[in-house]
Amino acid sequence: MILVTGGTGFLGRFIVDELRQRGEEVRILARNPAKARAIFGAETVDIAEGDLLDQLAVEKALAGVDKVVHTAAVVSFWKRRRPEMRQVNVDGTELLANLCLDRGIQQFVHVSSVAALGRTGNPGVIDESAKWSKSKLNTYYGRTKFLAELRVLRAVQEGLPAVMVNPGVIIGPGDWQAGPPKIFQTIYKGLKYYNPGTVGVVAAVDVARAIAGLLDSGLHAGERHVLVSDSLPYRQFFGWVAEGLGTQAPQRIPPAWLMRLTARLLQFLGNLRNREPLITPETARISRAHSEYDGSKITQVIDFQYSDIREAILATGQQFLQEHGRDA
Repeated sequence: MILVTGGTGFLGRFIVDELRQRGEEVRILARNPAKARAIFGAETVDIAEGDLLDQLAVEKALAGVDKVVHTAAVVSFWKRRRPEMRQVNVDGTELLANLCLDRGIQQFVHVSSVAALGRTGNPGVIDESAKWSKSKLNTYYGRTKFLAELRVLRAVQEGLPAVMVNPGVIIGPGDWQAGPPKIFQTIYKGLKYYNPGTVGVVAAVDVARAIAGLLDSGLHAGERHVLVSDSLPYRQFFGWVAEGLGTQAPQRIPPAWLMRLTARLLQFLGNLRNREPLITPETARISRAHSEYDGSKITQVIDFQYSDIREAILATGQQFLQEHGRDA
C-alpha cells in the first residue's frame, strides 16, 4: 500500500489518480476525511484521518504501508505564514521521515521544489547539482523546502530509501482560488502587466507520472530529480494562459519601484484583512529573476517524456472556461 500525504491538495490529487490508474492500493492522510471522500470516493481510496504533525495519527496511517509519497506542504510567500511553513514543511517532514525509517518503509518519495535549489541571479542552468546559498532571490518557502531536504537526506544516511523530486510551477486545473491555478483566474479577470523574468514550469500530470515511474523502477536513495519541462519568459507563459482563456495577454512590464510599492501595499492590506495577498515583496523580487532549469535527468532514469507544456496550459485554460460556464 502507498501512503500519500497531502493527497487532497492540488498536486496530491494528480498523484493519487495516477497511482490508482496503475492499480496501486492508496491511502491518504487527510485532516478532513469528508473532503477526501467527496474527492475520491470512499470505496477507491483508504482514508486515514490525521495531521502531519500528529505522531500518533501518522503512525496509524503508516500501518500496512510499504511506500510513501510525501507531498503535504504549506506553499506561501506571505510573511505571516512563516511559522506554519516551518512547522509543516520542516518539522512535519522530519517526523514522517523518522517514522518511516523506524517502520522500514521500502520506498519514500519526497516532493520538494525548485525553490529548494536556490537562486543566485548568476547566469547558468540550474539542475540537480545546485547548492543552496544565501541570496535575496531565495524565499522563506524555498528555505523550508531546502531544510526539509536536509531532514530527508539525514534519514537516507540512516537507511531510509528516499529520493526527492523538485518540480517547478505546476500547471493543471484545481482550486482556481489558490496556488498555480489562481494564475488562470487572475489573467482571466484582466492583468495588464507581465514580469520580466523567467519561470520553470511542468504539467501536473507529468509530476504524477514521474513519481509513479520512480516507484515502479526502484529508487536510488539520496538522489533528486528536477521536474521542469520548460523555462519560459513570463510574457510567453502569461500569453499562453491568455490564449487558452481567450482573453488579452498582459502587455507591459511594470517598473521595479512600482512592483515593490504594490507588493508592500498588498501585504499591508492582506495583514489587515487576514487574507494572503496576490503579490508579496518576495514574489515581486523573484518574478524579475531569470532562472533556467534542466529537468532532463528524469528522462534518463525512467521511461518518461514530458508533455507539451503549451498544450497543457491551453487545456487548463479550457477547463477553467468549462467550469465557469464559458465556451472553451
